[in-house]
Amino acid sequence: MTDQQLVEFLQALVRTPSLSKEEDQAADLVEALLAEHGVKTERIGNNVIARHGSGKPSIWLNSHIDTVDVAPGYTFDPHSGEIVDGKILGLGSNDAKGSVAALTAAFLRFRAEHPHFDQGEVILIASCEEEIGGEGVKRMRRELPTPSAAIIGEPNHMKPANCCKGVVLAEFTVTGESAHVSRPWQGRNALRLASPLITDIVADHQLAEDPTLGPAAHEPTLIQGGHQKNALPAEVKIFLDCRTTPTFDNEAMKAHLQSIAARHPECTLEILKDQVTPTRTNPDGRLVQAACRVAGLDAPNPFVGVCDFVYMSGIDAVIMGPGAPERSHKADEFLMVDELVEGAKLYQAVLNRYFFS
Repeated sequence: MTDQQLVEFLQALVRTPSLSKEEDQAADLVEALLAEHGVKTERIGNNVIARHGSGKPSIWLNSHIDTVDVAPGYTFDPHSGEIVDGKILGLGSNDAKGSVAALTAAFLRFRAEHPHFDQGEVILIASCEEEIGGEGVKRMRRELPTPSAAIIGEPNHMKPANCCKGVVLAEFTVTGESAHVSRPWQGRNALRLASPLITDIVADHQLAEDPTLGPAAHEPTLIQGGHQKNALPAEVKIFLDCRTTPTFDNEAMKAHLQSIAARHPECTLEILKDQVTPTRTNPDGRLVQAACRVAGLDAPNPFVGVCDFVYMSGIDAVIMGPGAPERSHKADEFLMVDELVEGAKLYQAVLNRYFFS
């Protein structure tokens, strides 16, 4: 696969809309590209799988073909795929179709370089539904054998990372009693009752700091209350998005939230989601070290976001992809052509170092 073919492949992916659960055409595109190079594929839902070699160790090359919805404020067609000033423009170019394209190129080039490879297995997985909780990779973990190692493609300047945060979603509900605003003594204003709770939530609790990921955090992101302007609100709901670390994990966060709730008897707490746990892989793992050497790092970086890496606990795995995290989920998304080309080369170099050094 030439650099020009790589660029054209990413352009085609960007021009193919692929919201989560609507990745059919993008998956077809990946399958067609691999078929052009004589590679047999397996399709499980909208996950596309290709293999080269056999036995152990095995390594997954994984990134996702789905995208979020179009952010407001685009100054060009979100599915343009055009190249302007060295930038491939469009939704998903950076997050994470660039990683899909670069990993696919690395897979094909490694296959061409080692046509009779029998010292392990390289498994390319273009997965679906990452943006809505990683259902694609979760299915792969259930249905495929556990790999020895994995590269998870996410935009981070191709700087290997071996840890990322977890997520706890929670909701406090404060219950009062509605009444007409001219007779407030006949009710209990849920907003007034919620005030000390909100003060407690936003206080600096000095949660334990992780040596690489920094402090855990719980942020109120949505407040709902009231049913009309001239009535006391009977109920207020406060939604929290909490990010956890291996040092202050999901169980610690839930216990912390429960301690806050215990100080405010007028409220109840519901944990909405806690399955996405913080993950750190062994910094001395064979793949982690191979990736660091190729990238010129002494040690792996942290990844402050959340991605399918959270399903790689216990595996020698890294997060590594072309592009920049700050471009994701924003208008006017792009990936530099040079970033894409360099990413494919570095991925291939990691494979060679992993298997042959």
